[in-house]
Amino acid sequence: SKIEAGMMTFERAPFSLEATLQHLAALSGQRARDRGLELLFDIGPGVPDRLIGDSLRLGQLLINLVGNAIKFTEQGEIKVSVAVAGQEADTVRLRFTVRDTG
Repeated sequence: SKIEAGMMTFERAPFSLEATLQHLAALSGQRARDRGLELLFDIGPGVPDRLIGDSLRLGQLLINLVGNAIKFTEQGEIKVSVAVAGQEADTVRLRFTVRDTG
């Protein structure tokens, strides 16, 4: 609702995508293992590590999606994928997907 109302601002700061995903793995990996699930990551070709954006909000979003997947998946795996969805001179658009077998 904040986004729709134009009241949410996004930070634009350099960050490492790998570090963001490692943080996600550290926070969610044990919980997945405790439930007998495997947490997998698939980083597509051409996905850069160094980005400019809001790593905190990205991390929060991914933690929420992976947390829901863990909660509602009884067996199997949860896979976080990142792929290049579009690219221009100095801009890249990434697609994040969270899939589970639940």
